[in-house]
Amino acid sequence: MKLILKKLTLHNFKGILDMSLDFVHKTKISGANESGKSTIVTAFYWLLTGKDEFDRKDYEIKNTYKKELNRQSHEVEGVFSVDGREVTLKRVYLEDWQRPKGQSREVFKGHYTDFYVNGVKCATATEYQQKVEEIIPANILKMVTNPLFFNTLSWQDQRRGLLALAGEITTDEIIGSIASADNDFSTLLMVLNSGKKLEDYKKELAAKKNTLKKSAIEFPARIDEAMRRTPEAHDWVVLQSDIDKRTNRIKEIELVLMDSSKALTERQKGITAKSNQLFSKKQDAEKIRSKVHTDLLTQQSKGGLEITGLKNQISAAERNIQFRKDEVVRKERDIENWQKDIEQLDIQIKARKDGWDDYNSKTFSFDESSCTCPTCKQSLPADDIANKRIELQANFNNEVLSGKKKMVEEANSLKQRRAELVKGQEDARSWIDEVLSNVNDEMAKLSTLQAELSQLEEQERNKGTFDINTAVEAKLNLNGDYLNLKDEITSLEEEIKADTAALGTTQDLTAEKEEKARLQVEIFDLSKKLALRDTIAKATARVEELKKDEEATAQEIANIERQEFEVDSYSRAKMDILENRVNGKFKYVSFRLFDRQVNGGEADTCVCEYKGVPYPTLNTAAKMMAGLDVINTFSSHYQVFAPVFCDNRESVTIIPEIESQTISLFVSPADQSIRIEAA
Repeated sequence: MKLILKKLTLHNFKGILDMSLDFVHKTKISGANESGKSTIVTAFYWLLTGKDEFDRKDYEIKNTYKKELNRQSHEVEGVFSVDGREVTLKRVYLEDWQRPKGQSREVFKGHYTDFYVNGVKCATATEYQQKVEEIIPANILKMVTNPLFFNTLSWQDQRRGLLALAGEITTDEIIGSIASADNDFSTLLMVLNSGKKLEDYKKELAAKKNTLKKSAIEFPARIDEAMRRTPEAHDWVVLQSDIDKRTNRIKEIELVLMDSSKALTERQKGITAKSNQLFSKKQDAEKIRSKVHTDLLTQQSKGGLEITGLKNQISAAERNIQFRKDEVVRKERDIENWQKDIEQLDIQIKARKDGWDDYNSKTFSFDESSCTCPTCKQSLPADDIANKRIELQANFNNEVLSGKKKMVEEANSLKQRRAELVKGQEDARSWIDEVLSNVNDEMAKLSTLQAELSQLEEQERNKGTFDINTAVEAKLNLNGDYLNLKDEITSLEEEIKADTAALGTTQDLTAEKEEKARLQVEIFDLSKKLALRDTIAKATARVEELKKDEEATAQEIANIERQEFEVDSYSRAKMDILENRVNGKFKYVSFRLFDRQVNGGEADTCVCEYKGVPYPTLNTAAKMMAGLDVINTFSSHYQVFAPVFCDNRESVTIIPEIESQTISLFVSPADQSIRIEAA
């Protein structure tokens, strides 16, 4: 679309009564200050958009010094060549005066605007604006007509406009610019092709690396702690050989002791059996000790979980105990209420018994003198009196029997209810006894749990100064099996000692016995050392596991840093391509679209530069050069070439050649009226 302004006519517009200007491809307008040069620019923009060059709608259009002219129309008409086709646009701004009904004078109601295209009035402002949009879209009007407009936009809006110029940069294009035989960026390409945004991927990598680095910092301390907890190693083969030698020697001594005499043999058998039991129990005790030792080392890393578990068990036990106690209180309350009901039933049962006694004590009485004729007052015949007596006695007997029966039935019903309540009380008391017994058991378990919790918490608090031997002894003192074994060992030792003393009268085998005892002690000590083999193996395996985890974490960090390098390389390549593509479209200016940060990152920006100098610090001529270069590029991109107004043209000696029509405004003190000519 090529738009050329051929003629512009102003009537009663911003103080200009009438002005008609004809334009050519390169037009020069000269005039002194306040001669109307800027009004020409305002008229152009107002004609097309209804706003001035500063986006102010219908701003100070009317005459301010000849206000009597303001009731006349304010008009701007422009004749354009649109791709060789002549189009005339006209905008008329009028005051709205109306005469209210019943009044003789008109009243000012506001303003309205009429619009014309090629002399035909438009029905609405929307219709007019649509026709203008067909000629030149409003969103690019100032961008291709005002050299200063683009650089007054925010850097964000400038950047968006430039990116539209650059067009789409494909991922394959960016990867192709940085890929090499050593790195084809296939991982990054796969991530981007999945639809994930580069910034989101970068944040994910940073978050993963941060987590891994925190973990990596902890590994040396964890490895050192595991190594410090590893007991000193021994020559296990030599230890086992020493145990075997001593065991064989004990067997030899036992043979000597058994051969001393038959009586001694029998008695010695008992001592030997007890000694074997003692040895076996000591080994069992040592196995328990070794297991406790190993478990404590393991628990050092999971003490917190056990404490949490114990606390949960304690809380559950306390809630269960309280729930049971509450149930007992409710049952006791039921027993009390039932007792009150029983007392009331006893009163009611007694009342029924008293009622039965009352019925039972009643006797029949008959007054024959009352048997008279109601009419004549004469005594009734003897037969009638006898019949009356029989009838009344029968009624009396029936009434007594019925009353006693009712008392018995009601008493039985009340007694049955009483028996049910008594049975309920007995059942409730039995239930209470059982529940209280269970509560006592639960409280005992609770005490055990609390003791274990206290011990674990104490261990957790003392982890920094944790003494494995002290912890083992404390744990063993709570181990029932171990304590039983200790008691049995003590008992066996005392029995063996007594039996051995009894043998002194037969044969002096003290040396052999002492040697055997010494060997057993040595075997016991050697067995304790040998038992550490499993503990050391587990601790060593844990150290190796931590070292492997440390190496794996370091490798993961290295992999992520390699991926971050790929992301940074991709970002830099994209920025380079983008800047090169954008700047390749301009002849005089260049744009800096990214700022390098101190931390190595990049931040979006948009700075126009002319000969390496940022736009805000340029002189007037350089700003004009830069603005015209921007207009020429955007006009070519949108294929919209419109009149370009170059204000303050007297400050610029030379402007670049552009395809659009140029209208240069010169300040000329000698020209008090507008002078227009071909440039």
